[in-house]
Amino acid sequence: MKKIQKQVNNKRNNGITLIALVITIIVLLILAGISIATLTGENGIITRMNQAQEETTLANELEKIKLAVNSAFIEGKGGLNEENLKEALDKSEFSVENNLKTKNTGWIFKVNGNIYKISLDGNIKLIFDENTFKIGVAKNVENYGRLVNFQSENGISDWKLFYQDDNYAYLIYDGVIKEYSTSSYLSYKNGADVSKIGQKLSYKISNLFTEKNTNENIRYTAWLLDTEFWGTTNKYEDTEGIAIFSIGSPTLELFAASYNVASAIAQAHGYNLNIEPEEDGYKSIETSSGYFFSSDRNGIYNCGDGSWWLASPWNGRYYNFRMIVNGGYWTLGDVTGSIKPDIRPIICISASDLILK
Repeated sequence: MKKIQKQVNNKRNNGITLIALVITIIVLLILAGISIATLTGENGIITRMNQAQEETTLANELEKIKLAVNSAFIEGKGGLNEENLKEALDKSEFSVENNLKTKNTGWIFKVNGNIYKISLDGNIKLIFDENTFKIGVAKNVENYGRLVNFQSENGISDWKLFYQDDNYAYLIYDGVIKEYSTSSYLSYKNGADVSKIGQKLSYKISNLFTEKNTNENIRYTAWLLDTEFWGTTNKYEDTEGIAIFSIGSPTLELFAASYNVASAIAQAHGYNLNIEPEEDGYKSIETSSGYFFSSDRNGIYNCGDGSWWLASPWNGRYYNFRMIVNGGYWTLGDVTGSIKPDIRPIICISASDLILK
């Protein structure tokens, strides 16, 4: 009898031990999850450390620019000129070639993906921070499609608000540039020629812009996203230095971000654009109806009966097609030139510089 009771007690103890072990494992897993979240979460230790490192790097960069500007001031005996500024920035080990632009009110200086505005009196303002750049949450939606008080250096003043977030406002040309020569894109032998800003604009497919990728759609997209080509060569930026950068057409991400919040028809019927990347670009894009509608918002989603390029490639594994906007339908245009869409440039400015007409 005592032996049987002892066996029962042993089984009971073994059961308790097993339950305790399971509970211990569960508790450890919970603690591990909490620890990982504490380390790697949005406000985790590692994230905050990386942010602090970026802020320190940015602060050091700004301090070096300030010292260079002060040196140029001294050299210019209380005034700034381009020659002294270039020399001072060069001595500070900055790459000045093609990175310093002269404007009526001073200079625009690009360094390490960041953009600074240096005024004639030596004031320095960071107007674009590459580390924090992304298409943010939509703001000021009720004014999408309204004309903006802005004139580009080439004399165009017909610009409309296309999208806005907390930091930036994107303006689209209220019209199209017809029969634009696309021969320039042929010089893009691969996607590596696209600017850093362009890669971030097309963020879901930024990994495709590499030396090894010779897909023609990527080459064409790289050309449309080349901020130097559309800003400096074609003078779509302004002489006052308000424009941060300009590109040849909206990206698919930017188009969808604007359309999905501002199209009255899309809002009423749920015809949102859903964009998903594949191996070599984006797959065919459709709404729940199979179409998208472009008749509202004062023509910012279409312009007349023509078609215009989007700065995003379609999946090119089977066909050489690129994304275009065409007559109210979501469609694709071929790379061979049988369809010749137009261009609708986009200009990015600081949200604080936006003035609606």
